[in-house]
Amino acid sequence: KISVIIAAYNVSNSIEKCILSILNQTYKNIEIIVVNDGSTDNTLDIVKQFDVKVFSRENSGGASAPRNIGLRNATGDYITLVDADDYIDEDYFENMVKLIEDKHYDIIETPLLFEVEYKNKTLVYTEYKVKEEIKESFNFNNEYFDNELRYAGGVFYKREVIQGIYFDENVRSYEDNMFNLKAKLKSKSYLLYPKCYYHYIQNFESVSKSASLKHLDYINAMEELTKLYKDTNLTSYIENIYKNNVLSIILFKLPYLKNKYKYRKDFMKAFKKNAPNYYNKHKLLMFIFNGYILISIWFLLASFININKLVVKIQSKNKYEKTTI
Repeated sequence: KISVIIAAYNVSNSIEKCILSILNQTYKNIEIIVVNDGSTDNTLDIVKQFDVKVFSRENSGGASAPRNIGLRNATGDYITLVDADDYIDEDYFENMVKLIEDKHYDIIETPLLFEVEYKNKTLVYTEYKVKEEIKESFNFNNEYFDNELRYAGGVFYKREVIQGIYFDENVRSYEDNMFNLKAKLKSKSYLLYPKCYYHYIQNFESVSKSASLKHLDYINAMEELTKLYKDTNLTSYIENIYKNNVLSIILFKLPYLKNKYKYRKDFMKAFKKNAPNYYNKHKLLMFIFNGYILISIWFLLASFININKLVVKIQSKNKYEKTTI
């Protein structure tokens, strides 16, 4: 059985499509758990029209708390999470079950299919192209950034593997990363399957506005993970993940924040503390990030030409082909 967890907050415009995409799956042994996170619109009324398990709570300000309620109540052999704004292809679960029957993987991941509405058009792209990859264990000693398991969407978890692992309710951003990095430590078999079934919906305007103070939570999140991985002698692995995400935040998120120079200093201090090897090896780059004039020029340029929108447009030029197993 597959348990599907949906955290829902004021999503009356999308929750019906999301639930229907799950109910209409060609594979039917499914348990749908919807956790209403204190919605003030008619989200709950819409959800109650369907044959799903419903839990309600006061608004938590993020997806972690309602997701955790779903995890505690899920009874399926495998668990997956679908955001209330998103939807999935009707053959998604059937194809995943075929893979599971072939080998009982602890975790199966499929790349997300990003959909962005812009000027009456739907721009579609995958974040990165992948090839099928099977691992008996994760390579924590890889010096390169590990792209696997960045999101919770598009992932199937064996329930017994993630038993006792929950989303951190004290952070508003990067909670997926934290959850998955903990799951990696318990996983002994992983499949990265390169077909897209999960549609990740984004508003094009929000692509530019996706930078907010919640990204400061990344510092706290990574410091917690540093403590966890320190006990496993995997500090170099966590440093690689830290430095790549911080580079992305500085280059593509901070330019759109008010008081961005203050927050840049916060990130640079955390960068030096949690990724000292990278920091010391790239002194010229760190000099640029720490320098007021050079980084100010970048922030101004990035804001003017809107780097995030440009990246989306370029990525959407890459066509994808959906195939089934």
